[in-house]
Amino acid sequence: MQSFAWITSDRELGSYDHRDVAHFKNGLKRLAATFRFGNPAKGAVSRPFAEVIDEIDPITPATARNLKTVNSDLSTMSTVAKHLALTSWKPRIHNTLTMDFAGATVTIQEDKNTELRPRGKRRSWNACSARRSIKGEEPARTG
Repeated sequence: MQSFAWITSDRELGSYDHRDVAHFKNGLKRLAATFRFGNPAKGAVSRPFAEVIDEIDPITPATARNLKTVNSDLSTMSTVAKHLALTSWKPRIHNTLTMDFAGATVTIQEDKNTELRPRGKRRSWNACSARRSIKGEEPARTG
């Protein structure tokens, strides 16, 4: 929430709208992978975002933030938005979202040869086999 307020310029909680989601996402993409936010008393977030962006080096493919990290930050803010939708970010129309962070996530293209969950390297855990091993019906797996 602190990074969202810093990137979108710290304002009254009820004054944010759907345009701030895109502003936040683009702001995250402008930060290098090694960027550290700090805290409001000391560090980058103690100064305006525009001022900090002007001082840092331009982003290259080698220094760019991982898109999974951007999606993680958007996911965190999506959870925050769900809680705030009950109060400060309450939508005017029932069953709609004022701030849709989940809809702003970045599509990540994986290589066709990349297997996301390699199979065969370890046996998957399930509750039934765990109960059987506790009862002594099945030997416990080690390693």
